[in-house]
Order: sequence, then structure tokens, then C-alpha cells
Amino acid sequence: MRWFGAVSVASALLVAGCGGDATELTTTTASAGPPATAGMPGPTSVSTTSSDAVEMPAYGVEPTTRTPLPPNADTCKADNTGTVTFAANVADPAAPNIVVAVPAGFLPSSGEGDIAATMPGPDRMSATVTIAATDLEPEAAFKKYADSITRNKEYSSLSVLPGDLCGYSGQRLMGSVADKPGQAVEFRDRIAHIWTNTKNYLVAIHLQGPGDTAGFDAAESQLMANFGIRIP
Repeated sequence: MRWFGAVSVASALLVAGCGGDATELTTTTASAGPPATAGMPGPTSVSTTSSDAVEMPAYGVEPTTRTPLPPNADTCKADNTGTVTFAANVADPAAPNIVVAVPAGFLPSSGEGDIAATMPGPDRMSATVTIAATDLEPEAAFKKYADSITRNKEYSSLSVLPGDLCGYSGQRLMGSVADKPGQAVEFRDRIAHIWTNTKNYLVAIHLQGPGDTAGFDAAESQLMANFGIRIP
């Protein structure tokens, strides 16, 4: 799924099922955006009251299995075994270790705190891997994360798809954010809720960059694939 440009409503939230069209749940009022260009639909302007509640769909939410696991249990295998990979982890000894694919031109390195890896890439693209402990169950954790992406942005759009993997709850997020029309940054996220014998963790792989970047689709294909999970 690929689309461009900032929408002309503030905090527009879209959701989509597999193969389905995105459906707008709610918006708040904003001024009209730029006119349509040839071959592209023009922006729409929808107004509702700001008090309308937004309910994130429970796509990809599975029952969390809390069966004790042995040390160094590999519970999920990375899809991209034929590509360059990076082992992302944080200092928390109970946190899962994540193996992610590295797209061509991206330079992975370890981060700090909950940031397990940073990957600056070509053409103003970048990626991060976050591994953060959470007291929330999957649906609530996913909603909180999605809210953090669009918060304080004048223009935003967000679509949600199921992204569960290896029995873990998970979602795929896609959309764009901008502070001004014509300055949209496109993003893709793969998030998962993982229990590691003692705690819950929210793992997030985040890719962002200009929507018209030639290598964006290839980077998305690698980074949003199933990633490897090892429980310490």
C-alpha cells in the first residue's frame, strides 16, 4: 500500500483491514490543503467535534501466552535471513533481543535507554528499533504508541493493519505527519507486544522519510517483515 501527501484535516485517523479501503474514524477541523495534482485526488475536509472519541481497532491482538520459557529461547525467526541483520537489544536484562533486517544504505548502531538501535539511511530516511517495558495489555499499548506518532502534528493520517507474528500480538502502522501542507514525512511501523517470563514489552520498528524517496518501498519491505525474537 502506497500513498502520498498530507491530508487537509488535523489529526485524521484512518484504519484499514487486510485488502480493505481505509476508513476515516474521526477528524478535527483544519484549513484546506493544497489543490489536487494531475492523477492524484484532491484533499478532503471533514469536520467533527473535537470531543469525538477515537477507537483503535483491535487488529492483530492475540491472547498473551504467559507460559514460562527456558533461557535464550528463540520464539520467532526473522523472515529476512538472506539479508544483512542487526541484533537490537537494551540494557534491561529481562527485555527481548530483536533481530531486524538492515536495508541497503542504512547504518545500524546501538542506541540508549529504550532505543535499541538507530539506522540513518540514504535520502533522509531513517529507522529506529525501540524495546520498552509496558504495564499495558496489547490493545492499550498499541493505541498509546499510535497516539504518540501523531500527537502535536498539525496534519496527520494513520492506517492500521494486523501484524501479529509467531503468536505475539502485533500491528502494522502506516501514514504521514506534517506541521505544514506539502511537508509530509511518511512513516511505517511494525509493533509487537512480547512477554518475557517477567514483564511485557512493546517492540517497535519505525521507518520514516520523504514519501517520494525511491528506496522507501524496498526499505519498508525489509524492515516491516517478521523479525527475530529471543527471550533472555
